Amino acid sequence: MVLINRFVCRIAAAMPENRQRYALKWLLPASLLAIVCWLLPVSCSRNPNNNSTPGKATPETETGKTNLPATFTATLTVGSGGGFTGATVRYVIPPDGKVTRIRTKVPQDTTFIKQLTTKELTALQQDAQRLRLNQMTFNFPGNLYYFITYADKDLTNTITWGDRSNPAPPDVQDYYNRVMTLVIGEE
Repeated sequence: MVLINRFVCRIAAAMPENRQRYALKWLLPASLLAIVCWLLPVSCSRNPNNNSTPGKATPETETGKTNLPATFTATLTVGSGGGFTGATVRYVIPPDGKVTRIRTKVPQDTTFIKQLTTKELTALQQDAQRLRLNQMTFNFPGNLYYFITYADKDLTNTITWGDRSNPAPPDVQDYYNRVMTLVIGEE
């Protein structure tokens, strides 16, 4: 990429001034487009869902299976907040399985927690679909509240509970507890 930029700059410097503007207007963007087109197949040649080398057969590719379900594109976020400080702790689980903890208030930070396995991600996805987290309407936060957010493409749905007079459905609470145990373990 550096060599192409140097080449383009040398061509522009060798041209008369009026042609330099023309070259910079068309040649530089065209060269950048060429670089992007050249890099795109390179970056797409590896499946981001596995650590195999391109073209090398893996047990998943030999059996026709992929590491992640084709339909799993949702990002799940689970967490809790409220109380005297109003702080929240959320655990974000994107489709690639790299769990991140985000804390607000003091200490405020964002930390990588762990990488979930394909089996764990598949189970989370299947349970989220079974519970219809993308469609469920439940918003009864209390002073201390818990939440599950299901975000996929143009849809974001949050289920919030904590009000003692309106508890969350037991299967939602079970799902939340399983996800928290999976992400941070038993405390």
